[in-house]
Amino acid sequence: MRFKGHTIIIKNKIFCAGCLGLATGSIISIFFMVIYIFLSSEISSKIFPVLIFPGMILVAINYMETAITMRNAALHVISNIFLVIGFFFVVTGILQLTGSIIYGVFGIIISFLWLDTRIQLSNFRHAGICKDCTEDCKAY
Repeated sequence: MRFKGHTIIIKNKIFCAGCLGLATGSIISIFFMVIYIFLSSEISSKIFPVLIFPGMILVAINYMETAITMRNAALHVISNIFLVIGFFFVVTGILQLTGSIIYGVFGIIISFLWLDTRIQLSNFRHAGICKDCTEDCKAY
C-alpha cells in the first residue's frame, strides 16, 4: 500500500511511475537530439550554452521531488521526465559552450553520477518503506 505513490495505472495496467517517467523523458530527449543533430546549424549557437542552467534546475526539481515524503505518482512521472531532459540540456549546453567532445563526455559522466545518486536515494527510500511493511514479499 505504501508503494501506491510509486505506481500509476493506465488502462487498467500498473506501471512504475519512475520507470515510466525515465522512459518518456528518454524518448523526448531522443527527439530533441534528432532535432539538435539535423538542425543545430540552423539554430543560433547562443541558445545551447544557456541550456546548462535550466538543465540543472530540472535535475534539482527531481531531487526536490525525491525529498518529499508524500508521493504523488503523476508528479513522480513528470519529475523523472525532467531529470532526463535536464541531462540532455546540460550535456548539449556544455558541448556547445566548450566546443570539445571531451567536455561533452564529462557532462555525460556527470549525468550518470547524478542518475546513480538518484537511484541510490530511491533504493534507500524503498528499503525504508519495505522495512515497515507487513507483506511477505520484502523486495528490499
